[in-house]
Amino acid sequence: MSRLISKVFCLTSYDGIEDTFQNFADHSLADIVSDFHLTTLMDDDFIAGFCTKGDVTILPLEASTAFDFSVEKWFRLDLRTPKFRRNSRLHQRLKGFLKASLDPIDSIRVPPDVLKPRPCLVCWSPRVEPTPHSESRSTPLPQSLAAHLTKNKYFKLRPTLTVERWSEPVHLPNLFDSPFDDQPGSDVNPDSARLAYTILSGLATGIVPPPSQSVAVQPNPCVCEPRLAPLFSLNIREATSLGTPYQNPVLIQLTGLFMPGQVDELEGTIRQIIKQRSNSRGFLFFATQPFSLGRSCNPCSADEYNVVARLFISDPAQKSPFVTINFKMG
Repeated sequence: MSRLISKVFCLTSYDGIEDTFQNFADHSLADIVSDFHLTTLMDDDFIAGFCTKGDVTILPLEASTAFDFSVEKWFRLDLRTPKFRRNSRLHQRLKGFLKASLDPIDSIRVPPDVLKPRPCLVCWSPRVEPTPHSESRSTPLPQSLAAHLTKNKYFKLRPTLTVERWSEPVHLPNLFDSPFDDQPGSDVNPDSARLAYTILSGLATGIVPPPSQSVAVQPNPCVCEPRLAPLFSLNIREATSLGTPYQNPVLIQLTGLFMPGQVDELEGTIRQIIKQRSNSRGFLFFATQPFSLGRSCNPCSADEYNVVARLFISDPAQKSPFVTINFKMG
């Protein structure tokens, strides 16, 4: 099942990362058509006007949790190549997509009136061809796709960005094993990495109060009760008292509706920015998935499909000054 991302969490000690998030939010408006008729995908005018002049993405939406949206089926295909012909293989794939998006029916044939309108995210990336005059356009404006798909008003979902700066440092456990020969090393300790994930995910989502409030805030029974959440039944200050302090932490939360490719591009941009700062010590925790209280999260390789968060660490004292730790749900 494909997923759209509606929450991005970032906790970092690097300066200026919020500017990258703000730029991303300003250019990530999502067009939502509340009553999209899927039969439009078979319309000749729609195919000629949009599919042959760019990449069209239609995502039927179904709300699942407070953190993400579930996409039942999705269809993204450039109808320019191969040439779209009636009853061709491409035509059959489109029919299959439409049928899969319907309520279960016994009939093999799908009458057009059975297709019920549903909310969809629509996206069109026009194929811009060079023209002698920049003011002349050979393709419709990007926002005209949503307007073309509905007679009613469509919605533009603007992301919301919140930035919170903390006065006290975030303490993380020592993540790297100390080599016996007293030489710098970058071997990540799995137990320390799991503890770091527990702390950072709790801080990023607000399950655990920030360091400046950890004394004044009343204990949360969902966090302190071992039977409910054994991984969180600990005192954050005690667990990290011997760890590494990171000054001037910033908590960034981005709320909206994004395709996974958009968030991957954001993460890649941030990675390049902080990688250039590997000569100074810092961390950045980046997560997009909902967190399950009390479930363990283990370090894994970058090519694992179910990666839920990444921790970027730069430390000039290590053999590898820039290290990425990927986490998957255990």
